[in-house]
Amino acid sequence: MTATAGGRLGIAVLTPDLFITGAWPALAERLADRGLHVCAFTVVNATNATMAALYEGNVLKAGRARIASTLGRSLPLLDMNVAVAVAGPPGQDVPAILDEAKGPSPHGTRQPDALREAGSISHRCMSLLHTADPALAGRDAALLFGPDVMGRLHPGDRLDPHAIGDLRGMRCPGEEPHPYDIVCRTIVRITTVLSLDALLAVPGSEDLMATVRRGAKALAVRLNDVKPPDLPDAVRSGLRPLAALVHSAPPTIAAPLTEAGVVGAELVRALGVLLDPALWSERSGELVATALARSGLFVSPWERHMILVALTFLPRACA
Repeated sequence: MTATAGGRLGIAVLTPDLFITGAWPALAERLADRGLHVCAFTVVNATNATMAALYEGNVLKAGRARIASTLGRSLPLLDMNVAVAVAGPPGQDVPAILDEAKGPSPHGTRQPDALREAGSISHRCMSLLHTADPALAGRDAALLFGPDVMGRLHPGDRLDPHAIGDLRGMRCPGEEPHPYDIVCRTIVRITTVLSLDALLAVPGSEDLMATVRRGAKALAVRLNDVKPPDLPDAVRSGLRPLAALVHSAPPTIAAPLTEAGVVGAELVRALGVLLDPALWSERSGELVATALARSGLFVSPWERHMILVALTFLPRACA
């Protein structure tokens, strides 16, 4: 964790076990109970290099320190990770509050209201969130957000907690109500990043992306009640107005030559594909899956397969 803005900001990484168990709403509520809120986030592409940099120089806990470090580094590679900037009221030392409130790593040693107790399987190396050793906090903040972004963050900004949940939207295979659900969920994930991510958001497109995100959510709900033979036409008609919105005001990446600019441009292109069934194919499905992976919007092998299936075979019924 790090302190900025007079100690009113702290940094943490939300790890895959938080998203896999659906524990974010409970964790967000526990933050709010302490007067804390998320003011910014960015999706973390947790490569081995990233995790090695985060753990380099950390003071390891006594007892099985080596294996704990190894398992702790491997956890973020299993699914999605999100860095969050957490803010509190004036006069509050947010990093200190987070450090005390998160609770110790081992299950069974924490108080019932500890942040890590929000998850059903949180344990050492599966503890919902990662925080830095205090001496290395500034380094981690710069690694995750970059010094320029950290300088622009304001403790008074408030991010809708639901946005963090929209970043993953995971469903087990048996929970998918129809083959197009993966398309709607992927649109929601991409538009959440393009409208709100501190590094990847497209300036000036926040309202547009928020509208498309809401539209994709509503379409997913409507499709639940459509009979299978009518699904292809319902998807096509449901996506058409969302595509028209994006085509009427195409998002423009301000700095396409930066790493974030390249990733953002790939996500914009992937969004255009998902909104237009005429562009769906196995090749465009690969484009979408690759853009998600490069941005840090993790897709499991099953999800990748379902994206390819949806964009390869099902569109033929829309012809």
